[in-house]
Amino acid sequence: MKIETKYNIGDTVWFMDGSKPISDTVTNWAIEGNHGGKVLEYYYMPKSFNSVPVDKLYSTKEQLIQAL
Repeated sequence: MKIETKYNIGDTVWFMDGSKPISDTVTNWAIEGNHGGKVLEYYYMPKSFNSVPVDKLYSTKEQLIQAL
């Protein structure tokens, strides 16, 4: 089975930490299933000390700002 993720370990991503946009490097990822038939993908970054769902991550700061 081949699993494809949106981001890879080592990629830099942008996300909101409270009300502040920050960038960080992906160090790990996890997939959780069985959420109403959906599979949820989470990424872990050392600056946030917790997981961020894939739909809250962006490749650039500009993409993050446009999504707000």
